[in-house]
Amino acid sequence: MSEGQEWCHRCGAPLPAEAQACPVCRAPHLAARRRARGGLRRALAVLGGTVGALVLVAAGMAALGAWNGLREARAVRATTVAHHYARGLEHFEKGEYALAAAELDYVQRLVPGYKDAEALLEQARSKLSLEPTPTSQAREAIAAELLARAQDEMEKGDWAAAASTLQEIQQVAPGYRSEELKALLFQCYYSAGAEAVQAGNVASGLEWFRQALTLQPENAEARRQVVLADSYVVAMGYWGIDWPRAIAELRKLYSLSPSYADVAQQLAVAYGRYGDELFADGKWCEASEQYRQAVLLNGDTALEGKASLAERYCKAPPGTPTPQPVQSGTAPAGAGRLPVGTLYFARRDDLSGQVSIYRLRAGAQVPELFLANADQPAVRADGAIAFRNWDPQRLGLSLAGADGSFAARITGHPEDGWPSWEPGDGRLAFASTREGDRKWRIYIADNWHTGAEAQAIAYGRSPAWGPAGIAYRGCDAQGNRCGLYLLSAEGVQLRQLTDRPEDDMPDWSPDGKRLAFVSPRSGSQSIWILEVGSGRLMQLTDNQGLDAAPTWAPDGRSLAFISNRGGSWAIWLVAANGGQPSQLLEIGSLPSTWDDVRLDWQR
Repeated sequence: MSEGQEWCHRCGAPLPAEAQACPVCRAPHLAARRRARGGLRRALAVLGGTVGALVLVAAGMAALGAWNGLREARAVRATTVAHHYARGLEHFEKGEYALAAAELDYVQRLVPGYKDAEALLEQARSKLSLEPTPTSQAREAIAAELLARAQDEMEKGDWAAAASTLQEIQQVAPGYRSEELKALLFQCYYSAGAEAVQAGNVASGLEWFRQALTLQPENAEARRQVVLADSYVVAMGYWGIDWPRAIAELRKLYSLSPSYADVAQQLAVAYGRYGDELFADGKWCEASEQYRQAVLLNGDTALEGKASLAERYCKAPPGTPTPQPVQSGTAPAGAGRLPVGTLYFARRDDLSGQVSIYRLRAGAQVPELFLANADQPAVRADGAIAFRNWDPQRLGLSLAGADGSFAARITGHPEDGWPSWEPGDGRLAFASTREGDRKWRIYIADNWHTGAEAQAIAYGRSPAWGPAGIAYRGCDAQGNRCGLYLLSAEGVQLRQLTDRPEDDMPDWSPDGKRLAFVSPRSGSQSIWILEVGSGRLMQLTDNQGLDAAPTWAPDGRSLAFISNRGGSWAIWLVAANGGQPSQLLEIGSLPSTWDDVRLDWQR
């Protein structure tokens, strides 16, 4: 292989310099594909608000969903080709030219031009031409040896390898025990499909089941598995783009087989996400119905709280006040003024719909606009902030200077959020659902200023980087015992901090000894404090409203949080050792749903 040579990710063919697509299989170059995906995301962000755009989005994302759904199947195919190529080389080096020719010929049939398979095939055939032509008896002897190997692979449950060996027999000795081989191949394809679905790789399973069905078209169970897997893949193609369509497909699948893969879990998540979308649009009655459907499936207490709030707003819609200070005498003493530092928060303008970050300085009563098309601020000591950028040309995470001027682009994925600076303001942790499976992951952006790609280090969301490590909402390595966990920057899960799956939105105290977070463990969404060293818990707020997004004051003496306890969304203050909260500032409409809001108090 020449220095710097690139190879096709799908078929392994050499790629010319600056190639946009593979000249053999036409697969897009990975760099070109990333550019195309980024362009699609930007287009969706611009078009997402109109009815006509929804049609375009559904059509475009159906294609994107299909591509995402078949990625794993293509990976299986690429692995199969590489497997046969390696066998061909092994046989060639041993002087087993008949076997080598069979393997390499099969590689050429699957992917013409794969690496140097064609040249090796010619050499093998040339060597064979100098040897006596193998008799049918010799071919059958080779086939019998391969059949024994395939049966051994099947006993080990290595279905892909067994299928490759059986296909090799068909190449070496066509007609050899054909019906038996066909039955064994069906078993391999079907078992590989069932194993893939059980592992959560439904798209890969679908491809295996389709191959099984080509061998036994009348097999009712294989046909059923194709229908189930296809319904799942279609549903995920609409994921995050058209929630009603995704829900409709998942409901159809759920009615056919409630226990299929993770359909019940995904349907519950889809109901909840659609509820969030409706809630953000002020459609509280419809949102409450979606939340209730989700609760029926998984009993999530956090969704119970959302459903209750949506039902309350459905009966009595909240007002939409503009940001203004609390007037003297309308709140407990000390309300209306920030005691220290500068507090950053975001709100949505009810007329324009624009989401912007505001900041409130110590002693001031009126906040000032800091940054438009932005939310989820994470402030550095120098006043610069990382934030989620909603500018259609700069979707993802960005950096702004202390004066609010754009400084740099950190990531380019609109799904990225929850930025949190490493102590010392070096690296940045964040969470995202950018991958095809749409699962939350924690990422570290290290040398982002040089354009380096962020690295995923764990499954989870809501990271908060403190002196002891990264606190986040997640589960153990097996996906169980969910709650708040402590993670090292290298991705090592250090220990579990809390034991409730609903615990969320962690924020470290300035000294790194305490962790504030949100939990419904007392019956309503409230602010709690964990003493990390001792494990002692203290409930800081207790109200029937929703309290969320806690952030510590720079001196560690108090916390700010958002709440609708007064009838509309506002920022409240509470002493870190407990006491009666006081309203600081009404903010009107939230940027999105309450569990997506982030405040930050400049340290």
